[in-house]
Amino acid sequence: MPTWLTALLTVASILFGGGGLVAIIQAVTGRRARKAEVADRLSDSSLKWVQEFQEETQRARLDAAEARREVAEVRRELAECRHEAEALARDLRNLRGAIMAPAATLERLRALVGGGEVNGRL
Repeated sequence: MPTWLTALLTVASILFGGGGLVAIIQAVTGRRARKAEVADRLSDSSLKWVQEFQEETQRARLDAAEARREVAEVRRELAECRHEAEALARDLRNLRGAIMAPAATLERLRALVGGGEVNGRL
């Protein structure tokens, strides 16, 4: 028998006998199924990551909004403190000027600071 015929019969027996062809077909179709399964898993994982990212983004936005509100409140309080400090500094300059004035008297100083009793006396 020629060698090419022997080789052909060997290949045919492998393919058709013992499930060789079936194994090849299953390998090809199974590969497609595995690809689809992997794609599904990747899609599910990606969707989960996207949802987690969206939740974290929402929390970050809420935290940022709260931080902006807190900063605005601190700025308002700082402005109030600045105005109070400026008023106190102005009062101290006026008081110092009144004390250092050549015509300063206790009565004038008392009138300047609001009068009233000093150490139990008028």
